Formats: sequence, structure tokens, C-alpha cells
Amino acid sequence: MDSLLLIYADAQRLTTACDAAARTYRIVIRRADDGRQRAAAKDGLSSCALQLGLDALGAQAPTDAEAWFETALGLAAGTPRGWRAQVGLGEARFAQGDVLGASIAFQAVLSASGVPDSLQALATQKLNALGTAGDAAPPETRS
Repeated sequence: MDSLLLIYADAQRLTTACDAAARTYRIVIRRADDGRQRAAAKDGLSSCALQLGLDALGAQAPTDAEAWFETALGLAAGTPRGWRAQVGLGEARFAQGDVLGASIAFQAVLSASGVPDSLQALATQKLNALGTAGDAAPPETRS
């Protein structure tokens, strides 16, 4: 049953139904006794969580985005997916007016080892943009 659920979750993810796939992956993680199935479900969930976080950012829902990025980061820390989730976490925090939290998130990517150049460049760009936070801050945080 667990292997069928995993196949079903993978099919949902491939058809861009990540919200449904995330629920199915969580079921597999809770149910599966096989370590390989659990690892595959965690990998799938981290992929969906990153995508759902990016989608939530695009939909101007930073609180939802933050939760999804934290999920992705918890499952894929130390990987390119985890580092991208860390950048997304910084973007979500900035959108909520938390400049310090955003700065810490971006800096975490820059201080990690093995981060791909493209993600380091993205984190650097986002961190540098915080220097003009007074001009670029979300409207509710301006004084």
C-alpha cells in the first residue's frame, strides 16, 4: 500500500498538483516502515514544499510561503533545494516586514559551504537589496 501511495504522490507532483501530493507524501512518511520509501516521500515533499512556497510568494501570501519554505528546509537542508528554500524564506520574511529575519536567512545561504554559484548570487542580490529596505519595504512597514 505504501509503495502505491508513493507512486500516486509522485504522479500528483508531476501533474503539478503539489498541494495534494504534499498530503500524500506526508501519509507515506507516517505510514512507511521501509526507509527507502520514507526517504523518497521526504524528497518528494521537499520538492513540493519548495514549489508551493514559491507559488505562495507569487500569490502575495508570505505567511503561507514561509511555512512551506520551512518545511522544504527541514527536509532538504544542505542541498540546492534547501538553499533555494532558505532564499525563499528570506523573501517571505521581507514581505512580512521582517528585515532582520530576511537578512539572517540570506546570510545563512552565503555562509554555507557547497552552495551553487547561482544561489549564492541570488542570496547576495537579495541581501544587497535589503540595504535599500526603506525604499523597497512593503507598504505596511514604512514609517
